Amino acid sequence: MVNETAANGTKSGDNKRKPPVAAIFIIVAMAAVGIYGYFSVSDTNNSGQLIAKAYEAIKADNYKEGIDILTKAIEADPQNAAAHMLRAITYGKQGSHQQAIAGLDKAISLNPQLIEAYINRGVAYSSIAKHNEAIADYDKAIQLNPQHKLAYSARARSYTAIGSHDKAIDDYKKVIELNPDDPSGYFNVSCAYSLAKDISKSCEYLQKSIEKGLSAFLEVKQDKDLDNIRDSSCYKKIMEGK
Repeated sequence: MVNETAANGTKSGDNKRKPPVAAIFIIVAMAAVGIYGYFSVSDTNNSGQLIAKAYEAIKADNYKEGIDILTKAIEADPQNAAAHMLRAITYGKQGSHQQAIAGLDKAISLNPQLIEAYINRGVAYSSIAKHNEAIADYDKAIQLNPQHKLAYSARARSYTAIGSHDKAIDDYKKVIELNPDDPSGYFNVSCAYSLAKDISKSCEYLQKSIEKGLSAFLEVKQDKDLDNIRDSSCYKKIMEGK
């Protein structure tokens, strides 16, 4: 599968293999709700400047520094949901998933409309194999924003983890509907069909992903999700010369 993340919830055109699930934490949060700009403008207790400083530290992989700064931001404004969320996400980036969940619980209690808090808590739950809890969080994120591509993509990964391949396929197809020009969406559908052992459909969507611009053929050849179609004539024909 290919991971899809960016400011609007996807990483269009990124055909690299999915990073470890914890890596999604920091990617989702950085630009998710305009943390850097919004709180710098609206906050009056100096926590906005601290969040901006923490953002720069975290972006440079200085996680401890970022957490220390965010703790100061929370001390300055204990009701700042974004500060709680970003600190939790940084804990998650370090692999401290329970701390991430606790922090995201707090962020959600302060702002129940914070979509990215639900998505990131879902990622944290997935990281400790609590996929049903993760799916519930992704459901809530989709309820709040039915157009959020990352929520569908993340939920599809959780469905895949529990063997619900038909539901994963539906979610990945929704990602395609929302972003039809991104080859990663088609590739993820291909992988899901392969896991469901539907060889014909898997090849169909693999071909579509290439037509949309996927060119990371080494990754295609190495992705274990496609192992079920390796020996098929359609796969060999698609990958011939690549």
